[in-house]
Amino acid sequence: MPERHIGSIDVPSTEYIEAVYFHLGIRLKEEHHLRFGPLPYCWGTSDTGLTFSFAVEPFDASKQTLTHVDAFPVSVISLNLIDIPVSRHSLAKEKHAGTRRIASVFDAFPSWTHLIANSEEGMMVFGDPSAHYDAQFDVYFTGVEESVEEGELHPDRYSINIAGCYLASTWKGDNLFDIDSDIERFYHYLNRHSEFYYSAGPEIIRDVKVTDTGDVHSVSFELLTPIRSRQR
Repeated sequence: MPERHIGSIDVPSTEYIEAVYFHLGIRLKEEHHLRFGPLPYCWGTSDTGLTFSFAVEPFDASKQTLTHVDAFPVSVISLNLIDIPVSRHSLAKEKHAGTRRIASVFDAFPSWTHLIANSEEGMMVFGDPSAHYDAQFDVYFTGVEESVEEGELHPDRYSINIAGCYLASTWKGDNLFDIDSDIERFYHYLNRHSEFYYSAGPEIIRDVKVTDTGDVHSVSFELLTPIRSRQR
């Protein structure tokens, strides 16, 4: 690993973990003119309870390079979608999705992803981890109900609510595995952002377009990531 400067903070119990993630980035910047450095960060036990260790680097606004988040065309939007009809499906454990969720869903549910890609209102929603012992997580498809004939594709129908603040980013490429890798790095850098941070909640993929030109299958979509402001 490259040489780096390490900071650390002790907390008395796990109840302080959320406060550490929420306030520490702001205090580093305002009180010490530092920001979080590259991963990894580590939690360990100490005489006082827990110790959080992390890389730090100077924060100089006049020389600040764009972070991975700032380098993408992003915007913050507010959603309040109530009682959306959806079809719920579970991704089997043997698919071994890991962080390659989007590629795994396109591979596991080609009929549904095809409908999403051909519908202006179509959306793919990643929810909570699946309650089924033999599945990894649940994925919901919405906005394509009129395209699905009764009995076709055997949907498991539900309705969900999606509300809150979201970060909208645009992604495209000809390899879904590479896009998944870029999104993973994007989320790591998002944790270092000075204005907002990732918040657990439904993640949305919409405006999906698939272009086939010979052997190349180009995919583009908008990703909506749930976030919260650090300035609350």
